[in-house]
Amino acid sequence: MRDLAEFMDLQLFAGEKTEPATPRRRQEVRRRGQVAVSRELTSALILLAGVLAVATFSRPALEQIGSLIEYAFTEPFFAVDLTPAQLWEIVAITLGAYLKTAAPIILIIMLTGALTQMVQVGLVFSGEPLLPKMERISPVEGLRRIFSRQSFVEFAKAILKIILIGFAAFDILRKSWTKFPEFITLPPLQSARIIGDLARNMGLRVGLLLLCLALLDYLYQRWQFEQNIMMSIQEVRDEYKEMEGDPAIRAKIRQMQRQMASRRMMQRIPEADVVITNPVHLAVALQYIPDKMNAPEVVAKGAGPLAERIKAIAKEHDIHIVENAPLAQGLYAAAEVGEEIPAALYQAVAEVLALVFRLRRNRPE
Repeated sequence: MRDLAEFMDLQLFAGEKTEPATPRRRQEVRRRGQVAVSRELTSALILLAGVLAVATFSRPALEQIGSLIEYAFTEPFFAVDLTPAQLWEIVAITLGAYLKTAAPIILIIMLTGALTQMVQVGLVFSGEPLLPKMERISPVEGLRRIFSRQSFVEFAKAILKIILIGFAAFDILRKSWTKFPEFITLPPLQSARIIGDLARNMGLRVGLLLLCLALLDYLYQRWQFEQNIMMSIQEVRDEYKEMEGDPAIRAKIRQMQRQMASRRMMQRIPEADVVITNPVHLAVALQYIPDKMNAPEVVAKGAGPLAERIKAIAKEHDIHIVENAPLAQGLYAAAEVGEEIPAALYQAVAEVLALVFRLRRNRPE
């Protein structure tokens, strides 16, 4: 009864996801586009890269645009009658300054996003996530997703991001509040520089805080991914059967291979020159062709009933049977069928073969 209870307990847990995913399972889920990736990490790094890129590349172009704006609001500018050519020149200068600023910033942001994704998951090309699935429009599945653990985690992350961004913005604005009245008396270009510095500092602080949150999210996403792809004991067994074949079938194949090898071995016994025995338990059949072989070769060997069959076939074909227990044991352990005997046994086997060849020559015709 105790064995039955333990068996039933194991059967109950056979469906639980308790085993780490196998390499094949990992390849399958990756092929379906399921990977451990943190979007928060990508967003945080893109924000930091964008802020640093703007701070690096935008100052010369913004100063040029600011100079144009400052000139545009002066009285001489309004007093001049602009021709279409002059207007196009102003537009070209403004667009050139904008493109000179935007192009490297956009490129850096794109490269940062792509590299972040590649570092996390490598190159993944899968169209399966785009395929329509009924579960996506199922109300039951929708409610399940809404009240799932992932939804609560996403909600908690959103609240944390709001708190972090609000704290960073409030702290910087609180420290810079006294500078705002001065903007009235400052030139527009200088006011723009001060506001740009405040925005850069705020962006860097927010980005660093979000990066800390993103690192935690990345660890969580890795953990959740490993939990989602875990397998039950039965799934591991089924996968092993698919990869290696059913154990019963493999055992049958090995049995057939042994039978075929045994038949081939028995067919070669008539070619042997001598069978060395133990005298009951072991039998080793040797063949030696001086002009073709470097050393005698084992054409058949066996123990127990197989040894008896080897001796019976040898008697049918009038092959000499020599009883030498130490030599039979050494040959059986040191050489496989189709292999030459080891050098350590040359002398002992040579003496036996010499005796056999002498008896064969003296045999009456």
